[in-house]
Amino acid sequence: GLVHLSLHKGRCMRRFCRLFTIAAVVWGIAPQASGAGEPPARPVEMIALDASRHPDEVLRFLGLGPGMTVLDLPADGGYYSEIMARAVGPRGRVITLVPDTVRAGFEPLARRNPNVELRAALLHALSPDTMISDEADFALFHIMYHDTYWDEPGVPPVDPQRVLASLFRALKPGAVVGVIDYVGPPGDTRAIVNRLHRIRPARVTCLRPSYPSW
Repeated sequence: GLVHLSLHKGRCMRRFCRLFTIAAVVWGIAPQASGAGEPPARPVEMIALDASRHPDEVLRFLGLGPGMTVLDLPADGGYYSEIMARAVGPRGRVITLVPDTVRAGFEPLARRNPNVELRAALLHALSPDTMISDEADFALFHIMYHDTYWDEPGVPPVDPQRVLASLFRALKPGAVVGVIDYVGPPGDTRAIVNRLHRIRPARVTCLRPSYPSW
């Protein structure tokens, strides 16, 4: 399922004056954003996913448009990074956060799309200091937000509030945050994520970052 989280960021960082509005739509911009006919073509294996994911409809619903600066916490080898790069056009850009350990797999994507910037980042180490500040019009968690609650052996735990605070710092006032993730059942969030790699929509639609005193 897809949860659309539209975050209208207030200009006062210390006041709890931010408004979150949420709408839920079925899982699933311009129709040409994901098209295979524009050179250079997207990889065949990525194009094959479009029929079930409906990326054009999803991004149109979320309000992505030309000229935007986008922050992508990627999954599936940058599936949405490439589609969004084509949707925002040459005057927009997509900042794709990837660990150094898998960066090489994303470099062909960046070569095909000059407006994609690969930036080293680990989810558990995400902090305001590693993010851009007040630059992004749009941010997307694609099959990734549930991992902020995942306890992986040998990896430092992720602090969801730290991730949200870091993301909030990167957004312009009025920016939109989209969350696309697998829907999980009710229950303890970490237990569900560790067992099923799913997250219940209520956990997403009640997102509220803690506002640190930067």
